[in-house]
Amino acid sequence: MLNSRTALLTAVQMAQADRLTVDSGISDTALMENAGCPVALAIMLRCGAGLWKP
Repeated sequence: MLNSRTALLTAVQMAQADRLTVDSGISDTALMENAGCPVALAIMLRCGAGLWKP
């Protein structure tokens, strides 16, 4: 369970990191896709690829 003792960044820090990344030229879409792909892969590996419907 993620909590204030195990979080790497606070919500405010993550928002700032996202904003700085977008300001550096990486689109917000690319940023979110890069963040979401490993999560989607973990779900598919755990639950089966049959859940994937592009």
